[in-house]
Amino acid sequence: ACIFPLFNAFSRLYIGVFDDDGTGAKDDFAGRIALNIATMRPDTTYDVTLPLRESNNVYTLRKRGSVRIRFHVSWYSQRAMVLSYLPTKNSVEADKNTTITCCNAKAFENVSRVVHGRHMQGRFSMKMVKALLREINFT
Repeated sequence: ACIFPLFNAFSRLYIGVFDDDGTGAKDDFAGRIALNIATMRPDTTYDVTLPLRESNNVYTLRKRGSVRIRFHVSWYSQRAMVLSYLPTKNSVEADKNTTITCCNAKAFENVSRVVHGRHMQGRFSMKMVKALLREINFT
């Protein structure tokens, strides 16, 4: 069990699943999910099974499995939750500089893969180009 303190009601919680191959080897990325906290009701317990995705930019039909999670959403203050939607100078600056401390390069790579997915923004890949072309053709 874990407690994740979230400071904005519009936050997302990213969960990644890996196959741990030991300290020296690269972990195999099984998939990721992103929970949109803004769509959750306060003081509610959820027990859901969600499909694992490879990326948030490229949709693939290949099955990646699923993960079952149970979580509870609660706010310390309903007032603070509502006020978190209003922009303030401090909240805007804090959102730009999110820092996650990693103990080594392997942990850093795992965190970046959970947040961005396998197809990281700023890196060229043919799958990204095909996904962008599909998106342009549908609009």
